[in-house]
Amino acid sequence: MRPYMHVCQRPECLSQADSPTCALHQRVNLFLSRLDEQQRRWYAAQQAQELGHGGERLVAKITGVSEKTIRRGRSELDAELADRLVGRASGGRPFTEDHDPQIEQALERLLESETAGDPQRRTKFRRSSLRQISARLRQGGHSACPTTVSRLLRKLGYSLKVNA
Repeated sequence: MRPYMHVCQRPECLSQADSPTCALHQRVNLFLSRLDEQQRRWYAAQQAQELGHGGERLVAKITGVSEKTIRRGRSELDAELADRLVGRASGGRPFTEDHDPQIEQALERLLESETAGDPQRRTKFRRSSLRQISARLRQGGHSACPTTVSRLLRKLGYSLKVNA
């Protein structure tokens, strides 16, 4: 699926699609269509700041990013992005262990009695299925779906037990 690409709303671009200015606006919009929300906001704010007075309105017409969003990006850039997360995309839910830090310890306690492994290879196996572990965690007051349990098990060094 191709990402949405805004079409410049300046009268020159609407009437003369083959001018060099319109080609530049198309390239900017193609670039913006590949960025996430924060990156679009910051790029648009940077461009508006370079243009000076009236830059926000012009960049809004070219890119389709609202002036309010551009102002927000500008204030974030002015604050040097100090309160922005690094290395994690915007959007999406935080990981379960971010809001329930005890879940890893609870998972290890839960699997203490049923862990097997190979001491020479330092591998650990579990006997219960992901669904069973998830249900037992839920009984202990920790919410974790089987996918989350799988991710946590990999993080703790567990692997799937292969039948011989």
